[in-house]
Amino acid sequence: MTFEEAMVLTRTINCDGVYSDPELHALYHAAYNAPPVGVFVEIGCEYGRSTSLVAQIAKERGQELILIDPYVKHFSGAPAGPVAAKMIETLVDLEVKFTFYRHHSFGVDIFRPIAFLHIDGNHSEAFQANDILHFCGNIVDGGYVAFHDYGRDEPYTREVKETVDCFISKRSIFKPAFLEGTCIAFRKEGAYADYYTKGRP
Repeated sequence: MTFEEAMVLTRTINCDGVYSDPELHALYHAAYNAPPVGVFVEIGCEYGRSTSLVAQIAKERGQELILIDPYVKHFSGAPAGPVAAKMIETLVDLEVKFTFYRHHSFGVDIFRPIAFLHIDGNHSEAFQANDILHFCGNIVDGGYVAFHDYGRDEPYTREVKETVDCFISKRSIFKPAFLEGTCIAFRKEGAYADYYTKGRP
């Protein structure tokens, strides 16, 4: 599935300001190049714009998608229930295998290998650091972790870059892979990083 093919659906969800096309392009490449083993995990779904893109790739690859979001009342004042229901409806229509935890990420444990991780939940330093420490250890060699709002200079997002940079500075095994707009993705290196891609065209 090409990026443009996947975006036919994704462009119908919410607006460009939530997750721009260039940013989604970086997210697409990280998910598409993830190893064919392990699950896809997304922390922070909200209206499901990025979720719809990741879900299409997970479906094509036959990998399960795990979603985590408490769906508390949106800061705009919009009720959360209908927003969550619409996101789930999209996934059901796609017929992708998924598990949805309506919970804060610190209350969810995933004891499975992770091929692709997208962290786009609460952007405070405490929540971001918890998501990194709680889930990145399960990423398989060759797997990817992506962060949204990296470098976005707004009150709600300013701590993302600092937290991510601190994480990367202490873990040289994660190498920058894709950066477009405020979406940045890192690939986990290691002895088995190329195990599933050797010999492939």
